Amino acid sequence: MNDRELTEHKHYESGRAEVDARDVPGSSSEPWINVVQAYEPVSMPACDYMLKTETLRERVKGSVLDVAAGSCWLTAKVSRQASVERVYALDLSEHFLRTVGTRMLRHLGADCRKVTFVVSDFNEIPIDSGAIDCALFFAGLHHSRSPIKTLEEVARCVRRRGAII
Repeated sequence: MNDRELTEHKHYESGRAEVDARDVPGSSSEPWINVVQAYEPVSMPACDYMLKTETLRERVKGSVLDVAAGSCWLTAKVSRQASVERVYALDLSEHFLRTVGTRMLRHLGADCRKVTFVVSDFNEIPIDSGAIDCALFFAGLHHSRSPIKTLEEVARCVRRRGAII
């Protein structure tokens, strides 16, 4: 883990991110919905567009990797797709995935039977080569200090003719 990732990891592991999230104004009772809408305003609409557009939606199938899953809002939405068998929510902080991620999955009506949390940095993903049908980056690549290496590692996990969106 590099310095930037370590600093962010500590922020999420300590619970400080939860405190900060509660200070973000918004209309949702779930603070992390307000955070996403305030700081990533096009992410949720882009996901909705992806899932409504046939040529994109047909690529979101089988085993899906949500890279830098964070609050797991994307994991939740994707898990509800009939074509998706498994969603791997990959992030740096186990604490954050288990607390905020689990809460968001419930809040957004995820199919939790399909969800697996994966704790790792983004450059050494503990998933077999070619095991993923589709990898998703939604406002996450900037969390990597070495984005080229991250893209190469994600590409290693994605099967031939799979998709990276």
